[in-house]
Amino acid sequence: MAEHKIKALISLLDDPNEDIFIKVKEKIILEGVDTLPDLKRAVIESDNIYFRNKVKKIIKQINVKYIHDELWKWAESKEKDMFFGHFLLAKYRNPALTLDKLNDKINPIINDIRNELNVYLTAIQQIKIINNIFFEKYGFTAIPADSSDQDTFYIDTVLNTKKGNDVTLAVIYQHIALQTGLKLYGVNFTRIFLLGFFDERDNKSIEKENALFYVNPFYKGAVYTVPELVSYYESNKTIISDYMFHAADGVDVLQRNLLLLMNSFPQKFEESKYEAEYIKLLSIILHGSKKNMPLKPK
Repeated sequence: MAEHKIKALISLLDDPNEDIFIKVKEKIILEGVDTLPDLKRAVIESDNIYFRNKVKKIIKQINVKYIHDELWKWAESKEKDMFFGHFLLAKYRNPALTLDKLNDKINPIINDIRNELNVYLTAIQQIKIINNIFFEKYGFTAIPADSSDQDTFYIDTVLNTKKGNDVTLAVIYQHIALQTGLKLYGVNFTRIFLLGFFDERDNKSIEKENALFYVNPFYKGAVYTVPELVSYYESNKTIISDYMFHAADGVDVLQRNLLLLMNSFPQKFEESKYEAEYIKLLSIILHGSKKNMPLKPK
């Protein structure tokens, strides 16, 4: 839609007739993110608090719809890249966030790791280099996933504060490892989220029998073998299955973080209840894509 038409619609948002306002609002929301620059400008330029609040709510609705649509497309894609899925979650809370802004934070870490690597290193030796730079030089630390600190659930704030939960730390760690030539996969273990390194030669499956080792970013990149993990779970009388050791779908990884995030909001505050309900809706959308249910946002 032409800019002058968008501005004309925005001017009608101040109409006292509720029916006109609703129709105009729906038309603007349908136009999507292209209307955001003019809407934001209208908020800045107006002295009418009531008008500004109405426009801010529309901006929020447009951002929400955008995240819904992009999340659905990501969940339906073949790759389901963990990092991109968590970028969309972070963009929900921070609409101005871009991949370039995230890369500005990550690229120095990647470059420092690349400077230490050579073609003769084993995968374990590469992990040691990543651990040293990621945890020691840049100071990333783990915060329990049951924390009420919502910042640990969003990768943009994790990159700023250097504090994340087991999922967000692993998502960033995995992305960095991939950019430096080491392919790791998210693995949904009970109690803790790990990254797996698998023998993929001759198109082998990324399942337990082909797992070479697992990395735990929550404990500064500690490395475990399958027997060690089996022994740990048996000693804790935890029921284990081969599926626990397989590479997880990117949707399942984001679901895990969303479920933890939902439980982190203090329910005594109305705003927190709203945010928790929205995160729940994102989780439902992801569930719908997995089950092929008709939950795509309109």
